[in-house]
Amino acid sequence: MATIYVKYNAIGSNNGSSWTNAYTSLQSGITAAVSGTSDQIWVSAGTYYPTIQVGGTGSTNNSFTMKSGIAIYGGFNGTETGLTQRNYITNVVILNGAGCYHVFNNTDLTLTSATILDGFTISGGTASGVTGSTYNFGGGILNYTTTAVKTNTSIIRNCRFTSNFSNDSGGAIYNSRYHSPNIYNCSFDNNTTYYLGGAIFSQNNNTIVMKCNFYNNKKISSLGNGGGAIAILSSYNIYVNNISNCNFYNNIANDIIINGGFGGALYIYDDPGITTIANCFFSGNTAEYGGAIYTRAGSALNGDSSTITIKNCIVSGNTATYGAGIFNDTQNTIINNTKIIGNSASQQAGGVYNRYGRPILNSCLITGNKAINYAGGIYCNAVPSGSTISQVNNCTISGNYAARGGAIALITTSKYYIRNSILSGNVANVFGNNLFLDASGCSMNLDHCQYTTNTNDNYIFTGATFIVTNSTTSDPVFVDPIIPTSENAPNTLGDYRIKGTSPCVNAGLNTNISLSIDVRGQQRKIGNLQYNIRDAGPAGGLIFYINTNYLVDGWRYLEAEPAPISGDTVNIRFSNVNNLIGTTLNIAGSGSGNTANILSQSGYIGDSAALECSILNINGYSDWYCPSKDELNYMYTNLFLYGVGNFSLSGYWSSSENDAENAYRQSFNTGFQSSSSKATTFKFRACRKIYSSVINT
Repeated sequence: MATIYVKYNAIGSNNGSSWTNAYTSLQSGITAAVSGTSDQIWVSAGTYYPTIQVGGTGSTNNSFTMKSGIAIYGGFNGTETGLTQRNYITNVVILNGAGCYHVFNNTDLTLTSATILDGFTISGGTASGVTGSTYNFGGGILNYTTTAVKTNTSIIRNCRFTSNFSNDSGGAIYNSRYHSPNIYNCSFDNNTTYYLGGAIFSQNNNTIVMKCNFYNNKKISSLGNGGGAIAILSSYNIYVNNISNCNFYNNIANDIIINGGFGGALYIYDDPGITTIANCFFSGNTAEYGGAIYTRAGSALNGDSSTITIKNCIVSGNTATYGAGIFNDTQNTIINNTKIIGNSASQQAGGVYNRYGRPILNSCLITGNKAINYAGGIYCNAVPSGSTISQVNNCTISGNYAARGGAIALITTSKYYIRNSILSGNVANVFGNNLFLDASGCSMNLDHCQYTTNTNDNYIFTGATFIVTNSTTSDPVFVDPIIPTSENAPNTLGDYRIKGTSPCVNAGLNTNISLSIDVRGQQRKIGNLQYNIRDAGPAGGLIFYINTNYLVDGWRYLEAEPAPISGDTVNIRFSNVNNLIGTTLNIAGSGSGNTANILSQSGYIGDSAALECSILNINGYSDWYCPSKDELNYMYTNLFLYGVGNFSLSGYWSSSENDAENAYRQSFNTGFQSSSSKATTFKFRACRKIYSSVINT
């Protein structure tokens, strides 16, 4: 394995043998690397332009090309002797297409998972060539093949894609069939496409996008299609796509006039195919259909082999004409443990719009949404002939506003089964504060639910079917509900947890429970769960602390992250910020707040023990955090000293700071706690709280 050096202003021999003798052209470094040898190319800060013509003649065909088995790293200042010394945030390396069709053109290349692009800003690609040609795909990176022999499983990470354009699809990245790069820890901003995927377009491959940020990307055609940030299309085979731990802000499907655009952030069309969207945040995204997300999971032919799952997400502050939060179009979409709050539709469905599908919502919170016409919360417009009934299980739908159907509106042949759910405190200024069933073919069954029967609460059209079993009409007794109005909706206000005096506590039916955890990521109580120290907890870890003040605090137990332990395989810093947070505590129960405060501190970027703990999702539980100083010591005394928990004889970070530059850590070799620089790297072990009264509803 050789290291090849690239530095735009090097004055040596220009042979890539050292920083002094570095190549001044990145393409020269790529050409010198030998495929399959694990050669590394180190690139110093500066701006580099593609210099070779790929796929045609003329300067607009200039592109870089990746090479199989070669890792290309940016972020160096030109003095480093080790890869870990680089800083791609400080030492910015810009790969500028300067109007070329593609900054990278990887047409008909085989790229293995050892092929890496890491630490670059990729901009200025302008894929605007002959109509119908690949010149219109992927302004930043074109991954395209005409044969199944050429596959791409490369890794793209720690990169920024900005101001790229495509005249067809994939403003920043275009992935054709057989091209499935792993895109990790990247940012995409101000990229634009005409039809599909302002930032990324992927078709018929196994797409993986993790820990990425998408901001102000656009799909601008006034015609159909969409995906202001990402568009994924699957057909032919059952491809598996995963989008996780990503943030989507202010992406648009259609600029200026919102007409015909689908999915302000995401446009997913699986027919057949399987896509999972997990642990993502959506805000400020806009489209005509599906302000944040548009899903289409299967046709009548492929419905049973097509599933789109949205789980552990927050969908907030998005706008659309129809379905401001999520628009489900046909067949199978499952939404689990997701908060859909404060979205606004100029026509139907402030929260979720369902059309000709059979969606299932489990353990969701739908509040503060607004629709000018129908359905502040959920709108359903027909189901496929012979389709199974749509379901809402263990959800709270409250504080939503619309003209008709503040919570839910059904029309035509819509059929819903609602179980263990709360439908209360919604407002409609025309008909049906909570429910609006507008056709004789509609049907709704409420089982073990809470709803209200005051004047104008439920509008049931003559001939519509409305069946209620084992439900209550009493006040649900929320902690701090907001009564929605045309002025204050949409909003993200209100606390829709129920108090211990609520008639909804333990009022659900256990056999109706769809998930073992609720929308908070907490264990759903089924029966009287009690634990002792070192018992196995619900997430598979060990109980290491019992809170005797649980009736006041709400939580009763602390559970340690189970093996295999991700934090015991790496060392990581406390934070990159050397300023006093001032809000971290030491006591048991404070680690969750500490973790949130670390991640929200001004200037915080990059990895940390707090971040790695907070993004864990283990056995369905996503409420992990970095333990406080005292919590970490309880792990040591109640687990490690008893020979359980698979700890190493190393230092572990707490989430408690000592001063502006130092935080507390604990040696599991000596047991001593001490203060260390926040930039020092230690291991980490996450934990989570188990609440004492998680309700069935």
